Amino acid sequence: MLLDPPWTGDGRPDPAFARERAERLAGLGRAPALPRRDGVVALAADLHPDRHSDDLAPWYAAKRQLRPEAGSGVGLPPWPDTVADIRAATLPVRGETERGGSVSEDLAAQASQMSAQLESRFIPGTGHNPHREDLDATLAAILDFLRH
Repeated sequence: MLLDPPWTGDGRPDPAFARERAERLAGLGRAPALPRRDGVVALAADLHPDRHSDDLAPWYAAKRQLRPEAGSGVGLPPWPDTVADIRAATLPVRGETERGGSVSEDLAAQASQMSAQLESRFIPGTGHNPHREDLDATLAAILDFLRH
């Protein structure tokens, strides 16, 4: 299962995106204006009002461990190459791009054409974290995938 895989555009790293993402991740949780855990957890609550409060402290801890270059795509093969190499049944689960999801409907369709092993599922009303935003729908998609 792939939860909102980082498939965007044509799969080639965008240097401007990589730079912006690295700067944003480098500052998250380390910015002078938010030096304390409580400040960053409060920011997380504002950014993710639907998240359970128990998720916020682990979210903060995860952000503190991120390397700034993470998620930039630099150094990784283009996603179409990775998808073409998939040889086992795989379930990409995605949410709405308007809510922060990475994979658009068009890219999901394109990926499915590249590998017969992919069976993409869309969870409406979710974004980058379908499993956190609608656990029941995500589990239903996973169980349906496993039954077939």
